[in-house]
Amino acid sequence: MPHGVEYYHSPSTRAQNLWLYVVSIGRAKANAGHSHGHEHEARFLIHYIRRGQFWHRLHDQTYLARPGTVCFMDLRQPVRYGNDGPGAVEVWWVCLGGKDLPELFAELCADRRPLFEGIDTRAFEQQFQTLLQSTRRKPAGYEAKASGLLMLIIGELLAVREATLEVDIDLVSMPRRVGTLSPPVRDSIRYMARFFDSLLDLKKLSGVAGLSMYHFVRVFRRETGLSPMQYLSHYRIEKAKRVLANSDEPLALVARMAGIPNQFKFSRLFHKLTGMTPSQYRARKARTSRS
Repeated sequence: MPHGVEYYHSPSTRAQNLWLYVVSIGRAKANAGHSHGHEHEARFLIHYIRRGQFWHRLHDQTYLARPGTVCFMDLRQPVRYGNDGPGAVEVWWVCLGGKDLPELFAELCADRRPLFEGIDTRAFEQQFQTLLQSTRRKPAGYEAKASGLLMLIIGELLAVREATLEVDIDLVSMPRRVGTLSPPVRDSIRYMARFFDSLLDLKKLSGVAGLSMYHFVRVFRRETGLSPMQYLSHYRIEKAKRVLANSDEPLALVARMAGIPNQFKFSRLFHKLTGMTPSQYRARKARTSRS
C-alpha cells in the first residue's frame, strides 16, 4: 500500500505451530487508480476501510467495501483490490497466518461472504492500533500477545456474522414453530443458513444435528412444521427473492446463488412456493418500487 506505515514480522516455528501470527500490518492511503493483487500466497488478508470505498475482486465477483467495513481474504486464491473513486481511500490492513486460520476463515463463511458490515468500529480500531504498535515494538512475549489480539479482531467479525445468521434463521415462516428451537434443530438451521448454496442432504444435516436421520426428521418436523429439506427449499427461494428484488442478475446466476444450479428446477420450485415465476416476481417488485 502507498503513502502509509507498514511493519513486518517473521514468525518463529513456535508461532507457526501454536498461534495466529502477523506477517505484516499497516495503515495507508490508496490514491485514485491504485490497484494490487495476490495469488498463491499461503496467508490471509484483512482490510478495514476507514474512509472512502475500496473494491475487491474475489471468485469472479466484485465487492465494494465502504467505511467501517472489513474484507477478509484468502490469498491462496486470486485476489485483486483497488480504488476507482476520485479521492484517496484510507485502508488499515493486517496480513496474517496460522495453522488454524483456514478453519476459522471457513467458520466465518468468509469464502462466500468476504465483507463484514456493522462491526463495532471503536473496538476493532482499538485492537488494531494495539496490534500495530505491538508489532512495531515487539516486546517480550510479542507473538503470544499478537495471537490474542488477532483472535479479538476475528472475534469482532464472528460477532457480526453470528448476528447475521440469527436474523437469517428466521427467514422462513414455520407453520408450527415452538417457542424455542432445540439445539439440534437450531444448529441444522444455522448450518443451512451458512451453506445453503452448497450441496446439502439429510445425511449431512442430521450429522450436524448429532441425530440419526429418522430421529432428526421427526424432531425437525415437530418443531417447525416442515421437513429439513422442505425448510431448505423455502430458505433458498427466500434468498433468491432478495436477489431478484434488488438486482438485475440473470436468472441462471440467481439459481446458482440460491444453491439450485439447474435453472429449470429453480423456476419450477420458485413457482411452486410463491405462485409465480422468478421473472413475474421480479417484475412485480419493480412495479411496487416505482409506485
